[in-house]
Amino acid sequence: DAAAADLQNVEAFDRLARTLTIDMAKMRLALPASYRPAPVYRDDNTVLWAPDAALPEDQEVTPEIDFIERDELDEPEGGKAYEVETRRRFHYPEWDFRLEALRDEWTTVLEGIRTRGQRPKRKVAAELRPKVLGSERSPDRSIRLTRLIEGDDLDINAAIDNATQRRAGMAPDGRIFTRHGRRRRSTAIVLLMDLSVSTDRFVPGSFTKVLDLEKQAARVVVDALDPHSDRIAVHGFASNGRREVNYERVKDFDEPFEGSQQERLTSLTSRLSTRMGAALRHATAALVNEHADHKVILVLTDGEPSDIDVMEEDYLVEDAREAVASAAANKVRTFCLTLDKRADRYIRRIFGIRNYLITERAATFTNKTSNTLMRLLAP
Repeated sequence: DAAAADLQNVEAFDRLARTLTIDMAKMRLALPASYRPAPVYRDDNTVLWAPDAALPEDQEVTPEIDFIERDELDEPEGGKAYEVETRRRFHYPEWDFRLEALRDEWTTVLEGIRTRGQRPKRKVAAELRPKVLGSERSPDRSIRLTRLIEGDDLDINAAIDNATQRRAGMAPDGRIFTRHGRRRRSTAIVLLMDLSVSTDRFVPGSFTKVLDLEKQAARVVVDALDPHSDRIAVHGFASNGRREVNYERVKDFDEPFEGSQQERLTSLTSRLSTRMGAALRHATAALVNEHADHKVILVLTDGEPSDIDVMEEDYLVEDAREAVASAAANKVRTFCLTLDKRADRYIRRIFGIRNYLITERAATFTNKTSNTLMRLLAP
């Protein structure tokens, strides 16, 4: 209405048109079916004039086209083959909390294809590897040790044998107790790093960026686990709308954390947005086929889910909550460690009461990561 007061102000109407176009694209509103853009009418008055016979006629020129054989395209100069970027696509549903329904194949996760080299042999001295208290041997009810001098329960068969020996005048054995055995619990962990543009900021009160803290925490988690019993993968994600959720695999379960993996971790950059629900579903799919006693997704982030094509604040929060519930249904526990001091508003809704930890200081982020790992691996 304010722009209508001056119909000659083209800049004002141009600014309104651009704003309306962006808002309609974000909300994905379709134009009316009867709308047709008017063609640009330009009249140069050529129909008013007869052709001048004094001017020469235009000559038709046939362009010379050199046809290139297919073999010449396949092998360019220098013998170097063309590199074509290919990415695998995975489609996942997304929860619409207003409709209370899953939208099938609504999001697309893009994952780069990279070749895996032969896994090198690595020997790590036991005294040089930090130990995690929760990863020690824990009681297992499927293993039962019998005929012990001390134990938790009475071994009925051993007690009967001892009574029989005593009545027969023989010296009884005396080992009449039993207890559960212990074994090393196996664990599969996906460390999911938030790589959105907000992680490029400095943590308040320090000169360290959020992404650098996430990289440091990833190294701590990988070094703290035993590679012979625990399987860990380090992944990251950043989104650019629902059709482009970029997923980075820094280290997979079967890979050691050595040269190429460390280089990939160091080269990670902050970009785009945070569509957490799609990334959680993709990480859950990676853990479903793992054979382990405990399956965990540890999320490192600095803010709530957001993306460029979502206008409602609670939409992606509710979708992430549904993704966490879906992971729990597949026996995958999800835990979040965040640097957002205002995360109470949404973090509890997504991960639950006891499945998140908020830290505001950069100096304690690495220690909090170690404590979180001990908490997740505790029996």
